[in-house]
Amino acid sequence: MSSFFKRKGVIAAAIITAVVLVCAAIAHFGGTNPVSKVLRTVFSPFQNGFSYIVNKVTDTTDFIREMNGYKEENARLVGEINELKKQNKDVANYREENERLKETLELQNSLENYSTVAASVIAYSSNNWYDTIQISKGSLAGVAVGNAVITPDGVVGKVVETGPTWSIVSTILNPDNAMGVKVSRTSDVAIVEGNSEL
Repeated sequence: MSSFFKRKGVIAAAIITAVVLVCAAIAHFGGTNPVSKVLRTVFSPFQNGFSYIVNKVTDTTDFIREMNGYKEENARLVGEINELKKQNKDVANYREENERLKETLELQNSLENYSTVAASVIAYSSNNWYDTIQISKGSLAGVAVGNAVITPDGVVGKVVETGPTWSIVSTILNPDNAMGVKVSRTSDVAIVEGNSEL
């Protein structure tokens, strides 16, 4: 197989060499003498073909060079798009965090007559996630059994167990939980009980 390609390469090199020699001969026998006219007439089709091939090779080379440039530009643009997506996601996260902190601050300001402690949820119940949750503050922060746990969206539940740096909260969805509430619209007093089917 390799000898076949070598033979083809030799033939192609010979043709190119012949065309170059013919072009040199035509240039040497320039003018209007009979030899020059015969050479031009005979080899004109070959010159046209060679010129066509050279132009096509040049066009193809230019196209490949442009495509490589397009690939590099495309890779750069994809990188910029990914960076912009990341920045956009970061901005969205910052906006959500800012909104959450604003709501927490408003809640804390509305409860200025009460002692409050800010905490985060660090674990959920292994049996039913809605029964109990574990928060990041405990007795060292002043949290005690029976304390109410609320968010800007409403009541979460009450503290049923504390440790130095953690507390267990029984949520209002826990069927074993019940607490007194007051309806702000009507001032009615009621008892809310959990329902595991919610």
